[in-house]
Amino acid sequence: MNEYITLKLSTEISSHDISEAERYLTIYKGDIIAYKENDTAFDGRKIGSIRVRIIDLLSLQYNEIDKEEFFDFDSEMDTYFNALFDCNTYILNEDIQDQYNAHESPVVCVIDLLRIDETHRGKGHGSEVINAVIGHLGTGCDLAVLHAQPLQYCEAFKSDSSLNQYSPFNEDEARSKLIKLYSKAGFKAYNTDGYMLMNLND
Repeated sequence: MNEYITLKLSTEISSHDISEAERYLTIYKGDIIAYKENDTAFDGRKIGSIRVRIIDLLSLQYNEIDKEEFFDFDSEMDTYFNALFDCNTYILNEDIQDQYNAHESPVVCVIDLLRIDETHRGKGHGSEVINAVIGHLGTGCDLAVLHAQPLQYCEAFKSDSSLNQYSPFNEDEARSKLIKLYSKAGFKAYNTDGYMLMNLND
């Protein structure tokens, strides 16, 4: 019986005491839920997790938001900025602007976590999730970004024993497989570190 997936997302938006930096960053996180086609008795099962950031770089630049203030609020974006942006501004590296025909300070959709349980891999759910994110959260964004980094080799997930079963491949082989998957969804590799981008205005 075929499965189809939906995303159950939430975001925490403070109604008061919001910092200036927070006004231009929205973080969505939640579960990937699978349903069985034509099975009304099956109420869905969590098969993975997703986290997405929408960042308005043009507004950050226009309102002269200090980068330290931005990273105080969201320190995890530091690695993305170091890889893709000028270190002292919110401007994309010039080679990225040229390669992806992108605005220097775009609104960016960052898919920074996509995890699907082992028993549900190989069914096309990864592509389905990406298409759903781009189709819904990517509306109004100029550029989509992700990092093809196998979770089992990420420092933040090394204590997660459930990831040990994910792959018999070494890190480079596992990354190559992710790059192939994301390429099918329309992303293009930017560098050998696994960062991939897609112009959403094309």
